[in-house]
Amino acid sequence: MRLKQIFTEIKNILSYSKAKHSIYFDDNIFYEVSGFKAKIVNFTNLILTIINLKAEKIKIGERIVEIPFLYKNLDFHKINRILDLGCVGSKISLQLASLGYNVVGIDYRPFIFKHKNLEFIQGNFFNIDLPSESFDCAICISVVEHIGLPAYNIKPFENGDKKAIEKIYTLLKKGGKLILTVPFGKAIINQFERNYDQKSLNQLIKKFKIDEFKIFERSKNGWISSHSSDNKSDKVACVVCIKL
Repeated sequence: MRLKQIFTEIKNILSYSKAKHSIYFDDNIFYEVSGFKAKIVNFTNLILTIINLKAEKIKIGERIVEIPFLYKNLDFHKINRILDLGCVGSKISLQLASLGYNVVGIDYRPFIFKHKNLEFIQGNFFNIDLPSESFDCAICISVVEHIGLPAYNIKPFENGDKKAIEKIYTLLKKGGKLILTVPFGKAIINQFERNYDQKSLNQLIKKFKIDEFKIFERSKNGWISSHSSDNKSDKVACVVCIKL
């Protein structure tokens, strides 16, 4: 029944006029169609060849800039133990474990992948006991903006983002890296996520030294590098932070 609904929506998308939902292309793994996630590998080119859609009907997700930024800024020869907070829905933990790094992935949701170098802990990050200064690097890709808000049917609490960054700080070794990405532009908080401006982002990571800071914004033709910190929406800030 679910497959029938998925293919019905794909058929509607092909006709464009009947389509009720946008398709979000992130990293060639999951395509969301009418609320269902179909696992389709290397399907992007085929979809784009078949479907003649107007540009606004196809939205390329921010992962297309976040993931390359992450790998560009990982000091592979200097790190061994990595924390990946909010690892579900991403291949990062599995990729790094496959490369030989010791990875601890944490998420509220279940994680289906297993690897001998990957320890997955399902639960509340704040209730998980981990040794202080035990990680060389922490990864937080489009995660911290949701913490403490009722996203994913989680009970809300105040200052979840700040508390998460504070705990990450204690878990990192001196000189350790936090690689962080967040929605950026105008400071807004809704039920699902926070959008940071320069002031609120600086406040969030005030204990760290900023080693690299990049802003990307969505354009008509995809994501591009930006030097603007104005209040325009559809931006993402990618930051490398160092624990002093």
